[in-house]
Amino acid sequence: PSPTNSTNLVSLLTLQTYFGPNSNKIWGDLTNSDTRLLYHSLLPRALLKMQSSLQNSTDHADTDLKKLAYLSYSLRQTAKLYSRYRCNLPGRVLTEIYDGWRHFREYGKWNTEGREWDEIWAKYSLEINSELTSPLPPSEISDLICLRILERSCSTNSLIDSYVLSSDNVEALTLQEDLITDEMVDTFVEGVLDSERTLSAGEEVVIMLAQEDKEEEEEEEECTIE
Repeated sequence: PSPTNSTNLVSLLTLQTYFGPNSNKIWGDLTNSDTRLLYHSLLPRALLKMQSSLQNSTDHADTDLKKLAYLSYSLRQTAKLYSRYRCNLPGRVLTEIYDGWRHFREYGKWNTEGREWDEIWAKYSLEINSELTSPLPPSEISDLICLRILERSCSTNSLIDSYVLSSDNVEALTLQEDLITDEMVDTFVEGVLDSERTLSAGEEVVIMLAQEDKEEEEEEEECTIE
């Protein structure tokens, strides 16, 4: 179930380049609330729209769901690392202790970066098989696992969200999926279908999002000047 290349498809350096470095490398330059918002904004929600688009398209019917699932897993992992890199020191330490202890409790080894790909696959394989009411071919079970990974790559811990974020923040986050354009979805489709460009597919969407953010900031500045 695991791709041969276990490295993340989107590098931490890419996010540092387009969303900025940590201006205070010792203490961190974001509050816990801002860090959580950043993390939410970087989750691969475009993949959910992409998956829906592929289901309704005969042109991309043979798209490998495993490739999509691994891309979503990779994007989430890098989003977590980048957000933690920007977070204030107390928040960073607490999240690393929490993730490390949770992983140690479940797998017997300390890992502050969360579950690895094989562990994610095994987790949802058990989950899907326990939900089946009748036997299915292995290929269909594999597709269900991939779809579950896609869905969970965009979900977060609601208890942590409610504790860290204000009600206004939570309401704003529910509108984010509507901001995903068809152009972003198409970028994912093209990158995933072309094996030579798969490694850069996620980075292209990150760059596109960053460019749109910069354009919005420039428009706001122009309006302020006027």
